[in-house]
Parts: sequence; C-alpha cells; structure tokens
Amino acid sequence: MNLLILGAGGHGRVVREVAEATRQYENIAFLDDNTGQSDVLGKLSDYDKFTGQFDYAFVAIGNAVARKKYQEFLMDRYEIATLIHPAAHISPSVSVGRGTVVMAGAVVQTNSKIGAGCIISAGAIVDHDSVVGDYCHINAGAIVPSMSTVADMTKVDYGAVYYGRTDDKWIEEHKRQYGTEPSFF
Repeated sequence: MNLLILGAGGHGRVVREVAEATRQYENIAFLDDNTGQSDVLGKLSDYDKFTGQFDYAFVAIGNAVARKKYQEFLMDRYEIATLIHPAAHISPSVSVGRGTVVMAGAVVQTNSKIGAGCIISAGAIVDHDSVVGDYCHINAGAIVPSMSTVADMTKVDYGAVYYGRTDDKWIEEHKRQYGTEPSFF
C-alpha cells in the first residue's frame, strides 16, 4: 500500500513516522506548496495527479479549516488513512474517525469517540466516555477528562485540561446505549 500525505511540514513529518511505525505502507510521499524537499512530489493542489499511484491519502495540515477542506476533496479519490502509532494506547471500545492520527504515548480510554480528521498528539489523554468532535486537535500533554464533549474544530492546547463535561442529554444517551448510569469513578 502507498500513502500520499498532504503537508510536509513538522506535523507532516511526524505523521510520516507514525505511518512508518504501523508498517502498513511500502511507499510514503508528500504534496506541499513548498516543493523544495526531495520527497515532495508536487503542490497540494496536485492531489488528482496521483490517484493511480497511491491507495491512501492523509491530510497533515495543522489548520483545522484547511485540514477539513483537503480531506473532503480527497474522499472521492483515495481511501483516507487513519493512523494510530503502535505506542499509543487505544481501548478496544473506542471509535476513531477517518483521517485521524493518534501519536505515540497518547491514551484514549473506554467508550470514547474520536471524530474524523483529528490530531491526538503525543502524550494526550482522552479519558473514558468522552467525545472528541471532527477536526479537533488535542495537543501534546493535554487532558480531556472523562465524559467530556469537545466540539468540532476545537484545539486543546499543550498541557491544558479541557473542561467540557457533558450535559444531561449525553447522560441519557449513555443510559440508552449501555443500560446504566455513567460512572465517574
């Protein structure tokens, strides 16, 4: 399998290393508007030119608006990769959306949901029964406490604790799905 990464900056290089660590991809290359690097095949707008050469694509752009825009462009042309570093801990009950990267040392606990196009950085923690919306960035060392909801396109900065406890509607949904009151202990 081959992987085309849109964005060859610092975040893109980390994404490449996560992809390499999964050992799923034989060939990994970049598109970036700064084409001076040897592994950059062309500009971001050239994504249509490589549909026959790459099975998978991934958008490694930090800006959430741009990340969403390019991922939506790619969806009809490529399989969108979801990249989880083998040194991350992801509970088997977690769902992770397409185009999300979970980096080394991140922890995502029981019954959490991670949306599409998210960045879960190194050492970030998403505790149990939390929902991280689409195109969010949970930065290095940040903590999303249990039973929190992070709205789409939100960035939780380095080392921050996000106070987004859920409302009664979410608790009712938890009872409907699991048949029990959610536990905070």
